[in-house]
Amino acid sequence: MRSYIVAMAILYCCFHLTTTRVVAQWVVLPINQTNKLSASSFLNKDIGFVAAGREILRTVDGGLRWTSVPVSNSVWSISAAKQSQVAFAVGEAIYRTIDAGETWDSIYKQGETGLFGSTVDVSFSSTTYGCILGSVLEFTTNGGSSWNVGEAVPLPFSDPLSVFALSERIAYAGGFFSEYMVGALMKTTDGGITWRHIINHLPPFGGAPNGIRAIHFFSESVGIIAGPLDPPQSPSPPWRPHVLRTNDGGQTWQMPEFKFWHDVNTIAFADSFRGFIGDTAGNIYSTTDGGITWKNDNVPSSGRSINSICVAGGSRVFAVGDSGLILRFDLPVSVDEHSITASPLPTLRLLPNPATGSVRVETGGAEIATVNVVDILGKVLDVPRSGATLDTSMLPAGMYVVMARVNNAVMSAMLMICNP
Repeated sequence: MRSYIVAMAILYCCFHLTTTRVVAQWVVLPINQTNKLSASSFLNKDIGFVAAGREILRTVDGGLRWTSVPVSNSVWSISAAKQSQVAFAVGEAIYRTIDAGETWDSIYKQGETGLFGSTVDVSFSSTTYGCILGSVLEFTTNGGSSWNVGEAVPLPFSDPLSVFALSERIAYAGGFFSEYMVGALMKTTDGGITWRHIINHLPPFGGAPNGIRAIHFFSESVGIIAGPLDPPQSPSPPWRPHVLRTNDGGQTWQMPEFKFWHDVNTIAFADSFRGFIGDTAGNIYSTTDGGITWKNDNVPSSGRSINSICVAGGSRVFAVGDSGLILRFDLPVSVDEHSITASPLPTLRLLPNPATGSVRVETGGAEIATVNVVDILGKVLDVPRSGATLDTSMLPAGMYVVMARVNNAVMSAMLMICNP
């Protein structure tokens, strides 16, 4: 029996690596555009938008063709409200579309929002909840019909840079903290009413107007931030970029072994495992283990800066950059947010995933006969189990295979452990 489990685990790992490995198959999309493209966001795999100065570009066929919608003020960030036809573009004004990008209306002109001028970033976690970052943080709970200012006024950022809405309660904002010459990261747990510092004395981040440029959190515990690294031996530019990952909600941070040698502009993830980073030298890096390891995809960018990466409908990834650069990558496998399942076996869900302690094994209501946890070398591990719950608190951080026997069928799923 043990040899069978080990063999199945090895086969499963091989299956996983061959079917979910992100191969560099990025293609440049034709577009009659030479402007700097600063941001992108998609409603689904076909309909999406790109910020291009005083234009908003729109596609309805997955980027094969683009139309331009002129706007009166420059925009440099876009976020689509999920599962709707609503999106927002921000910059010198705030624009909204309610018809999937056919038309865009200015809901606030410069200075009318209380944001004291320009807004720099916008992020929606659902159809109704989103945040806008400028000199203050504003949030909406009704899809942008109205906006409220959080209590963190004024913000400590001399240069606000990025905002990321995880849920209708949790959001993050990053930038540069001039008082201590470091990057700063703030968090709200009440939907934007109050904000607190997670990072305001993190020495590696430095160099105005840099700071924390990109943020992505999978959960309240696991997240990735990026910005330039100020070498200890040199108090002046050039800065060396820095990518940090936390497994404990920002109490501690780890840097991957992979070295990023150019400033990182953007982070995007298709699921809990597969993600992408873009930098100012035109490089795109990909990960298949949630950001623990990275590789260079060697994309055909001709050295043009990658300013934004976004995932469209879970099956496509778009990257935009300087001088009208638009790249598309079609993901080889559609992966569920919480599990990776080796078809044609029945679906197995592991919650949460990534995990830092207890993991619930869900089998669609079927009774579980046995559960085994196997490491990537095929070793069956002794993991305490109570019913459908595994205690993984003693496992080192890494990737594992969970195998459950149900009704004479073996169900398998990858599990990421993020224990400190």
